[in-house]
Amino acid sequence: MLLSHLVRKEMDTRKEKRKVALFTPLGDLKFWSQFVKSLKEQTFNDYDLIIVKRNDLAIPLEDLPSEVQVVVLEERCPLGVSVAFFVGSLYAYLERYKYLFIADVDAVMLSRDFLERALKTCEGQGICIPRRLSKENLTFNDLVVGNINQFGCICTDIFESVGFYNPFFLGACEDLDIIFRLKEKALFKINTALVVDHPLNNQTVFERVVYRNKHLSYVLGCWRMYLARALDVGSIIKKIYFFVRAVLLLSYNIFHSVVFYKSDFLTFIKALFTLKKPPRFESGDDLIEIERVRERAHFSHSPVQKVLISNILLASNLLFGRPFTFYLYRVNVKRKARTLFLFLLAILLIPFILLFSFFVSIYTLYILGKYRRVNIGNLRFYVDSLIRILR
Repeated sequence: MLLSHLVRKEMDTRKEKRKVALFTPLGDLKFWSQFVKSLKEQTFNDYDLIIVKRNDLAIPLEDLPSEVQVVVLEERCPLGVSVAFFVGSLYAYLERYKYLFIADVDAVMLSRDFLERALKTCEGQGICIPRRLSKENLTFNDLVVGNINQFGCICTDIFESVGFYNPFFLGACEDLDIIFRLKEKALFKINTALVVDHPLNNQTVFERVVYRNKHLSYVLGCWRMYLARALDVGSIIKKIYFFVRAVLLLSYNIFHSVVFYKSDFLTFIKALFTLKKPPRFESGDDLIEIERVRERAHFSHSPVQKVLISNILLASNLLFGRPFTFYLYRVNVKRKARTLFLFLLAILLIPFILLFSFFVSIYTLYILGKYRRVNIGNLRFYVDSLIRILR
């Protein structure tokens, strides 16, 4: 099997392969019961469930609907999110499933006939992307947004034209990359009649400081994704647009890594120069105290507004000592004198941070050059390269 060095088949209850598969990556069981409950409530269950799981995770499969056939693929080495989505979707393609549902385990379908209606749409259009809402983010109620990783349904033949999930981002943003490519082919159309709920994760800079390990891995993945897009698109204007986004994203996060300095700062900087799975980073809960005080809020989708508001509130907390409420959270910086000094230092370093981000992005463009799009014709090269990187 092409993927045998990345995963091993732990379980296969299939008696006869069906035409529909539903894939989810599973790193822990935090949302498992919620996921299973959502599946049990569905009117459609004629599919095979494909799970790519962490190698030490015991899954209570007896909770699943009895009609569902299950294939469990266990990672041979730690894969991470981007690689897990690549492996699961490629496995479904190689197994010749005609239709594939792709699901984050923490996404919830909001209608009992969701799978049935989504499949019917996919049979007619080749793809079905549901609308995403969030009970926490009221702004989503006013926007029409969707994500293929939140119970999107796709005809697997589409991978031949748009390419597969790119695993070389390693940390995250494989979904945004493939969404951009679907949009280029005019295939990304959101079905507003089908809705999923998906929780927010680390939406503010203050959450990101506390949960640094998850966030810095996400930054590395997202930064690489924008650079890959800059390589992949044909228009010069779009190339510049994606490259500038990559530089600004990296600069903003280096800025706050200076403000909320931890001893693993150099580890993060070194990770920018290598195409490797992100290392683990320290928690930042000794620097910031956040307490959830609201169930829901309107979140800004303007990058400029988010940057200005968060840093103005941060500065006021450092200068005047008063905790503040930012979206869902009450925030207070614990070590104010230290953080104020580093905040002022980071402001002085902004030109150098921008310059550093520019040059390291140029360097990474060169590294990503041969990995920018995973197509059917070069699968063996990409899988072999991925094995070398992960091991």
